This record gives sequence, structure tokens and C-alpha cells, in this order.
Amino acid sequence: MTTTMTVRENVPVLAMVGQDSPGTDVRFVRVDAADLREASAITRRLRADAGDASVLLDVHVHLADDARTARREVAESQRDAGAAVHYIGTPAGFAGLVADIRSAGVADGIVAIPITDDPGTRRALRDVVAPMLHCGDVVDVA
Repeated sequence: MTTTMTVRENVPVLAMVGQDSPGTDVRFVRVDAADLREASAITRRLRADAGDASVLLDVHVHLADDARTARREVAESQRDAGAAVHYIGTPAGFAGLVADIRSAGVADGIVAIPITDDPGTRRALRDVVAPMLHCGDVVDVA
């Protein structure tokens, strides 16, 4: 899978599962893992085999103004992130997780997969998380 993204050194990539995929420019590989340890191991293998690709970790996410509300909304939706890396909490907490994933070398960035259909998570990713990470536009990927 390829897409247009600006990958800047020490700045995480924030992509979001969306309706449209942009054109091709930067190659990336999406990783789906049960936890960050598994993701890190997969990333090391991928970098050894395909060093020029950016590695993006799928993270199932739900964001709200406070963690309690986020957990309640997910419970009420009766949706489950399954056995995948997921984050349920605040935009600031999620931005910290994404920055940590990047700085620890777990991945070059993430693909945010909203857990619920609530548009608030998508809005928070664009309006709060992306500016906090200084990553510019959030890239929609199919």
C-alpha cells in the first residue's frame, strides 16, 4: 500500500482510516499487533527487510474530553477493539502515546482506527492531536 505523506525526522506520522486514499509518493507498511512489544518486533523485522518503508502501527482509538467518558462511550457502543493495540482516553494522552511510539522506535507513526462511529474522535484527531504532534494534516488512508 502506498500513499502521499510527508515523513519528517522525529515527527510522528498520524494517518486515519478514511474514505479516500491520496496519490502515491511515500511507501509505508501498516502493522497490526496485539501490543507494543509485538509491534516493535515486527517493525525491527520490516526495517531489516524493507528499510525504505515507513512503518505505521494500527491503533484502535476512542477519544473524549476525559478518560471516564471515553470508556463509558466505548462500553455503551458495545464495540470492542479486540486483541489489538488500542487507546481509550483523552486527545492529550493519545498524542503522548503516538509520540512515545515514534521516539521508542516502535513505529514511524500510527493509523488511527476509530472504535466507534462517533465523529468526536475524528474531530479530536484532526483538531487537537495533529497540532500537538506538529504533524500538519492528518492523512486519510483506506
